[in-house]
Amino acid sequence: MSTQMFPRRVPKSLCSLSKPEKRCYLLLFIVLLNIAGLSLLSHGAKGGTRGRQARADDASRAVVFPKKAVVLFTRWRSGSTFMGELMKMADRGIFYSYEPLSEYGPHVLYENIEETHMAVEELKNVLRCQFDSSEVDEILETNPLLREACETSGLCKNANKTGELCKKASLHVAKVLRLGLRWARPLLEWEDVDVKVIYMVRDPRAVFSSRARVPWCSTPTCNDLQTVCSMLTDDLEEASFLQRYYPNRFHFILYDQFCQTPFAGLRDLMTFLGLPVTRDQERILQTKLPSTDPLSIYKNSTAQAQLWREKSSFPKIVVPVQRWCWDSLETLGLRVFYSEKDLVDLSLPVVLRPVDLSG
Repeated sequence: MSTQMFPRRVPKSLCSLSKPEKRCYLLLFIVLLNIAGLSLLSHGAKGGTRGRQARADDASRAVVFPKKAVVLFTRWRSGSTFMGELMKMADRGIFYSYEPLSEYGPHVLYENIEETHMAVEELKNVLRCQFDSSEVDEILETNPLLREACETSGLCKNANKTGELCKKASLHVAKVLRLGLRWARPLLEWEDVDVKVIYMVRDPRAVFSSRARVPWCSTPTCNDLQTVCSMLTDDLEEASFLQRYYPNRFHFILYDQFCQTPFAGLRDLMTFLGLPVTRDQERILQTKLPSTDPLSIYKNSTAQAQLWREKSSFPKIVVPVQRWCWDSLETLGLRVFYSEKDLVDLSLPVVLRPVDLSG
């Protein structure tokens, strides 16, 4: 028997080896196999750790679920304060952004220009709950969720804390008066935030009747008949598009129709939002007396919506508006008045038929 533990060369046949030599080769094979196995396990553990870390990093960067927001597009003197307050009362956890583009003044941005794109980006920042300290005081005035948090924890002076509160809210509602409806489309196509859009329009004769009594309405997009009626036509065409392509994320409200049947209108609105009607909302709609305060939400909505017919000049307001906004009045299913007598006869309803945006 050879005294070598391992021969210098491997024999051609293992069968020719003695039993001690076979055991030596078997032992060597087992040792090498264990070394290879440990190496593979070590590599796999490192790779698995790197894989788990990579997945964790990806998850930290990913948005688990987009933040929900509702943007109310409307115009001055179109029932925006009333509707905004009504929506704000839909849930105690709602964060309300009141006119976030107010710095642009009484001006509607509807053209495809740099200023409009800047305004859209500003609105997106608001919907992302990104605020600066200069905005907090203004938000505090119209945001009951922030006021309550301010009273209990002093959040009202801290923009970062305000943003955190906004992100935790059950819903973010923003009222926008200064963008043409065509700029709702970038919000609906946006992936950062899950946005729904409500577009509310009012009889343009009532709108101009109200705007004629305020001094601040001094820009063409606020007081020029031809400009405003042209924008209304464009908005209604865009509303038709959005209704077709985003039926579950776009909701149209004719303010005049809403005021005629407010409880039915409220049910439709809350169904769109996926929320129940609240007692606070019903309390607003149950108010029986008209109000002399144009900013008050506690008033008889049905009676309030008709007041313009008694206050408007037929030759100076009604006739010119009907001339320039004729197509929109037809689209909205609104009555055209041919005499002052018919205008003040409140037994003649303004709304003749439901709005049809399919056209």
